[in-house]
Amino acid sequence: MANALKPPYLRKDDQRGDLQVWIVDGSYIRGRIDEEFTNFGQHYRYTYIPKNELWIDQEAKQDERPFFIEHLLVEHDLMSKGMSYEEAIVRADRVERRERRRAGDVQKVTHNGKQLPDAAAVHDRLWKTLESGVNN
Repeated sequence: MANALKPPYLRKDDQRGDLQVWIVDGSYIRGRIDEEFTNFGQHYRYTYIPKNELWIDQEAKQDERPFFIEHLLVEHDLMSKGMSYEEAIVRADRVERRERRRAGDVQKVTHNGKQLPDAAAVHDRLWKTLESGVNN
């Protein structure tokens, strides 16, 4: 008898209408189910994901999850209506970029687009900015 696959679920993270957002073991998925699984996915791209679920790899950073969820919601909706993945991902990427711009992170680290960010300092500077905002 072959070894049964364990479910990759780690915890339910969110609910968006009828869609459940799950944090999953992406390493397990890539090693046992699909080596092409990336940071996140939905049924119409990866048919092994149930139709009412969105999966996000546990390795994705917490602050990235809202952007991934927005991307997945668009992709799932369009593909459920028959749009191809190639077309849906272009639109979903557009929405994700818009949400990232709204969050303002890029503006903060580029001094309103005037310079490239210092890769070594970006994380520390943003963390300190966020901490000071919480403490005030």
